[in-house]
This record gives sequence, structure tokens and C-alpha cells, in this order.
Amino acid sequence: MKGFTIKSVAGAVLVLASVASAEDLTIVSRVDMGGGKTSTSTQYLAKDKIRTSDGESGTIFELASGRMVIINDKKKEYYETSVQDLAAAMQKLQQQMGEGPMAAMFGKVGEVKVTKGTEPKKVAGYDTEHWVLDMGDALRFDVWAGPALEVPTQYYEARKSMYAAMGPMGPRFQKMVEEMRKVKGFPLATCVSAKMAMVKINTLTEATEVKK
Repeated sequence: MKGFTIKSVAGAVLVLASVASAEDLTIVSRVDMGGGKTSTSTQYLAKDKIRTSDGESGTIFELASGRMVIINDKKKEYYETSVQDLAAAMQKLQQQMGEGPMAAMFGKVGEVKVTKGTEPKKVAGYDTEHWVLDMGDALRFDVWAGPALEVPTQYYEARKSMYAAMGPMGPRFQKMVEEMRKVKGFPLATCVSAKMAMVKINTLTEATEVKK
């Protein structure tokens, strides 16, 4: 998809992880992708719309309709898509994976084990609980969720649909998000460890400020 990068998806995903159904929020987060690569993402959250921006790219998401606007700030360009279109792309990708070469390269989508972690911490002024979502060697999420912040009903389906832009890794992340329903509260920080073919990726996202 033109202009739809993993970076923009990550920003949108973080936004959806931080929406309060009762009040508007502005959330500033630090994203560390390893190798000295860091960025700051700002999210603006309302009951019907969500916007995120990191200065180079951003998204606007309408919760009721599923409409998405993907913005490239550097090129001054944008295009539109929808959760429905992304869900269809994900289904097509899963059919293509099957038992073919991509499945052999990236591995099958396995079962996810959800356990309570042992490293709770305070994130952006909120007490959080530590959870670990594990799909063997393929994928691991360490999640620090704030029970004081309620997850809206649209959160899970919208976040799953966005992973359609991640190619062969998409189905794995989609399965992890489905299991995140077992985690109470908003994920204010996540550490994602993923193995894609012979490449390992570690990304830490943590909120530094939550303004109501």
C-alpha cells in the first residue's frame, strides 16, 4: 500500500492502545526501535476520532465508520482506506500463506500463551501490571497495562485490522492482539520481540505523558 509504512502502522496501533471512552486524551510516547533509533509520537484521542503524528507521518482514524486517512507529512500527501479493506487484505494474505514458501520462511501462526509478569512499573504516572504474551520463538509481547484506564470496545478489532499492512508478519500480530483481550487496562508500554526470517526486531514503546 502506497505510503503505508510499518512506522505509520506502529503509530496508529499505539494510539488505539491509549483511547479513553469517557474523556479526550493527548498522549506523548517514546519509541525505541534499537540501534539508536528513537522517535517521539503524539496522539490526540477523542470518543469518535483518533489522530497520531511523529512529525513525518500520521493517521486519522474514525471509530464509527472505520475510515482511515494515512498522512505523509514530508511529501504533503495523504490517502484513504478503511478497516474493512485492511481486514480483506489480511484474509487474502492468510490464504496466500498456506503451506507455501512464505509460511516456511516466517513460520506458522502458533498458539499464544498469556501469563502475568513479575515486573510491574509506573508509566506516565499510572500504576501498571506486567503481562507476557508469548508465541514461542516467533513473537513475544511484554505489556504494561494500566487498570485505571478502560479499553474501548472498538480497540481490538481496529488494531487487528491495521496489522494487514505488515505483510507475512501480520497474522502473527493479529493473533497476539486477539489474546490481549485477557489483559485488563490500556497497554501504556509494550516491548515487542519479533523474529522475521533471519532478522530479530525489538521495539519498545512507552508513554511519557498522558494529558486529560
